[in-house]
Amino acid sequence: MRRFAPHAIITLDTHEDYVVDYRQRLRELAARVDAFLPSRAELADLVGYDDPRRALATLVSLPTPIIVIKMGEEGALVWDKAQGILHEVGIAQGPVVDVTGAGDAFCGGFASGLSLGCSPLESAQRGTISASYAVANFGSMQLAQVNPATAQERIHTDPPSVHLLSAPAQLSQVEGADHGISSALDLMREEIAMIPELLAGQLETLAIPLRTLASELHADGVTTLYLTGCGDSAFAGAAATLAFQKLAGIDAESIHALDLARYRVRYLRSRPEHTAVVCISFSGKVGRTIEAAIQARRFGLRVIALTGNPQSPLAKAAHHIIQLSVPTLGYSPGTSTYLAILNALLDLALAWGEARKRDIARARTLLRNVPNLARQTLEESNALVRELGEQMAGHAWLTFLGAGPNLATAHFGAAKLFEGPQKLAVATNIEEWAHEEYFVSGPGTPVFLIAPWGASYDRASEILSELDYIGAHSVYISDTKPSVKPGVFIPLAPGLPEEFSPLLAALPLSLFAFYLSRASGQERFEFPSPEAAQEHYETIHRATQGEPA
Repeated sequence: MRRFAPHAIITLDTHEDYVVDYRQRLRELAARVDAFLPSRAELADLVGYDDPRRALATLVSLPTPIIVIKMGEEGALVWDKAQGILHEVGIAQGPVVDVTGAGDAFCGGFASGLSLGCSPLESAQRGTISASYAVANFGSMQLAQVNPATAQERIHTDPPSVHLLSAPAQLSQVEGADHGISSALDLMREEIAMIPELLAGQLETLAIPLRTLASELHADGVTTLYLTGCGDSAFAGAAATLAFQKLAGIDAESIHALDLARYRVRYLRSRPEHTAVVCISFSGKVGRTIEAAIQARRFGLRVIALTGNPQSPLAKAAHHIIQLSVPTLGYSPGTSTYLAILNALLDLALAWGEARKRDIARARTLLRNVPNLARQTLEESNALVRELGEQMAGHAWLTFLGAGPNLATAHFGAAKLFEGPQKLAVATNIEEWAHEEYFVSGPGTPVFLIAPWGASYDRASEILSELDYIGAHSVYISDTKPSVKPGVFIPLAPGLPEEFSPLLAALPLSLFAFYLSRASGQERFEFPSPEAAQEHYETIHRATQGEPA
């Protein structure tokens, strides 16, 4: 909700003379304006390190519509929340005599552009042109001599360069080889590195919205929850189900969007007025998830959209919207979006438990510590996973095993191999492996066993013994060392309960997909052609509606 005059455009240009305890207060202030414009140095002071793209991950979860990072001679980063797009704008050409006042001139030109109705991107170009006049000589009085018409013309005759760094996670229209269908391999590694800061920022910005939603659900007597989606979104829903059951005391179940829309919606066991459905799609454009939302409303269920696009078809079909902000640096297998979705669901489970007066204070403390544990897990597993990627590049197929919430982690790990190095991967229940994949496994077969401490840990140890017996190349991912020595042990930072463990367990699998892609000689993530990308996204986004069985 805006707190200013309804037609005012408010921009925030920070200053080095901060007040005591400024960091949180500055975030709160930035959340109330239309555009936040820190310099690179000011941003580093705010987040504690000098890495603009990584730092952006901690800011885009703010409700601020526009974030611009001024980077001096390197130009500016421009995040447009409404479009979900990150651009890099270069400097304007011209002499450089004195850089004093360049930032102020940029902010003035940018604010002027917004006031004229220009897009954030064009406003940033205007800002760089304004800055070019400020640095061309000493003092500010020279700016009074600038011919406005000449400055205006430069937008058309010699505009500052623009480079698209990220597009919406899924495009309804494909415009070119670098517009969401092709990205350098290393961008995936950069996005993985952003995850700890992303999770920390999200825990701050979603606290009030989730608490408000949970209180309303409790007040209205909602006691049953279905979580639905496709792909990573479906996995996140499955991974979060235990947390809703255990922490919130809610009857929760994960159902794939196609099954919910076409087979289950007519026969759900709970009364509609006591039932909510969380429909998950970061793009908000996935056809089956939209259909599930529409059918759920048709049968009287309350629909909650968990999405990064509040203007999407999914959002428009929902009663409530949980909005995520996740920067994507380019087209690559989704890692940060998956964990942002999962983190939001776990946070909602906690907020719901609080609304129901359950004792979840310790769980709340543990979730707040997840960003630190994620950072530790990435650091401790990186070298081991890199070596695994090099060792397994020649294998034709791999197996991922999990149980409970980490069966979803196994599916996530397999999906990243389909999307990244395009390897065949199988994901299955720890127990079911002994009934199925066992018969095609043998010496050297790569098997990832995901088993943090929890209800299935003892059975996972028994399956590890069988893997050892047949000579498989076992990789054990856990926060607890097993009694049987695996081929490779990948440690997760300890301290989380099983219902939170998928947040950490997915991290080494994301790294593995990256390193396996690199070891396989892959340089980019891309579709064969723009036409293939167009066809692919049209297939996913096609929101046909059938009659439920």
